[in-house]
Amino acid sequence: MTHYGVLAYFSSGLETPLVELAACAFALALLRPKRRLFQVLVGLTPLIRPELTVPCLVLIGVLWLRERRFPRWLVGSSLGFGVAWLMFRVYYYADFFPNTYYLKDETNFTQGYHYLAYSFGSHHLLVVLGVMLAFAAVETWLRRRRDTQVPSGHPRFVRLALLACAVSAMVYPLKVGGDMVYYRFMAFPICVGFLACAGVVEAPLLRLPNARRYLRWVLPAMGLATATLSALAYPSKLTKHPATLEAKVPHYHGIADSAWHRQIADLRPSAERGRYDAERLEHYRKATPAQLAGVRVDTGGWCVADYRRWDRTVVHEWGLTEP
Repeated sequence: MTHYGVLAYFSSGLETPLVELAACAFALALLRPKRRLFQVLVGLTPLIRPELTVPCLVLIGVLWLRERRFPRWLVGSSLGFGVAWLMFRVYYYADFFPNTYYLKDETNFTQGYHYLAYSFGSHHLLVVLGVMLAFAAVETWLRRRRDTQVPSGHPRFVRLALLACAVSAMVYPLKVGGDMVYYRFMAFPICVGFLACAGVVEAPLLRLPNARRYLRWVLPAMGLATATLSALAYPSKLTKHPATLEAKVPHYHGIADSAWHRQIADLRPSAERGRYDAERLEHYRKATPAQLAGVRVDTGGWCVADYRRWDRTVVHEWGLTEP
């Protein structure tokens, strides 16, 4: 997937890469509902981000109705790991929720609407969804000419279940007003939506007479063209493509973009930065026990500078981390 948001955050140091991979776990659990490993993986996803509990509950209901059997491995892993983590939190931090919960606990549907509209608009995802639904409708019509029922294991059922999980995952960003940067809180629903669209275009085309003869080159060409167009697209408020590292990042209803982060000189690979890192590594090797223990306590709000202060305990001045 060459969507700018996916590429921008897949190597992020935040939890977003795991959120994007969590979308794959949901798809696997629907495609192979009897595999315990996939259920356990989905059960772990609320530990990545608590709001993933909502699509997790949707998946539990779907699997229960589909298989006529309670997904005990999914529920057991979710409750087991979740309760264990909560007990640790209460013991270690003396609180039920992290500081980020209190910073973000608000209701702002108007801002949430702007966040969803901006995230979807960058790649015209609503138009893409409409095209995919049109292909799905054609495929359904062609299938009904021959078949009368759609089995629960049919891809259409899996797609609908994934779309239900994606829609449920948008409730939280809509409620709290999204995030201060583009895409991050929409990583899960967008990736799940992409997975739900897998095979939608190919299915009706393969039902055409002698389709396999010319689709051998048509489908790869369509895939390459789609990937290229997706890679060229970017949020409308950026002045240039973020790959140029020169794009200006004006705010849209308070929503910025991670492109500014990649333009900071301290974060760019350079010979000077390499020498500085080598010097810090040498200092670390010669560190005293007090330095290694982080006896000195300091505050800071810039992650790059905080990372370099390895010899002290740093408390984030915004309350984003806990001492």
